[in-house]
Amino acid sequence: MTKAVMHGLCLWSLLGMTWAAQAAADAETLVNQVTQATKNLNYEGTFVYTHETNIDAMLIVHKVENSTEYERLISLSGPTREVTRDGDRVTCVFGEDRYLMVEKRRPEDFIGLALSEPVKKISEYYSFKLLPDDRVAERPTKVIRITPVTADRYSYQLWIDSITNLLLKSTVLSNTGAVLEQVMFTAVEIGKPIDATKLRASLGGDFKSVTNTSSRAETDHKSIENLKVGWIPHGFALKNSYVQRMADSHIPVQHLVYSDGLAMVSVFVEALTSGSPPLKGYSSMGAINAFSRINARHQITVVGEIPQTTVRKIAASVVVQ
Repeated sequence: MTKAVMHGLCLWSLLGMTWAAQAAADAETLVNQVTQATKNLNYEGTFVYTHETNIDAMLIVHKVENSTEYERLISLSGPTREVTRDGDRVTCVFGEDRYLMVEKRRPEDFIGLALSEPVKKISEYYSFKLLPDDRVAERPTKVIRITPVTADRYSYQLWIDSITNLLLKSTVLSNTGAVLEQVMFTAVEIGKPIDATKLRASLGGDFKSVTNTSSRAETDHKSIENLKVGWIPHGFALKNSYVQRMADSHIPVQHLVYSDGLAMVSVFVEALTSGSPPLKGYSSMGAINAFSRINARHQITVVGEIPQTTVRKIAASVVVQ
């Protein structure tokens, strides 16, 4: 091989490395813009949520006024359900069960990415890659693939509106590349004024009303001093710890929330009572996996958008003394 050929190959490699690094940086920038667009734009549309063999059609209305988010989510198929959000007040209505639940919590996006860390921090645990452009709901999109560095997390693929940076489609992928769940707009209007009447709940009548309350566990140390989570995947950190009390139960539930900035994991611990049969083993819905076990007369349940093996390993490490 001549020096000229070697020099040419070396130059080509350097150019390729530079392009790949720039593409990754562009992908990270786009993800940051998605987070801002989801929170700051007015939009209204229909989307489908698919997991396993289930397909749910939903209507969403999102409005921002005076830095406060207002949102309404309505089921268009299956059981009658409706969720409204007014700032940090979330109301869930289950029409067929005549059940209404109200709680105050940190706003979480119905559509979009609930990033709890800057993308630069997340890039320690995931790689970002731009894929060829595509179209969703008749709108041009940029496409990003987010791949975990380790196998204890899932991959994601995002279709981002080329004009507004709103997330129009997302999939969660297993380690083998199988689609575990997907959210996709089928029609959407972005940036138009939204009348306040579109944000009002439509389900009326008599409902059984339940208000969930929670207090920061730091203010109730006795409730968590005997609880220890022995293992959590590298990069996951404790974001919140609560003692939740349901209105229809006097038994407090300890709730720890962990995140790596993209994926979230919840650990629930509740004392067993004589009248409640314990849960054991796996359950799942789409990309969400749960594993339950018993320790020291306590029900331990770990729930998260992570693989079953990871959920089980976390649950096995939880000890109540």
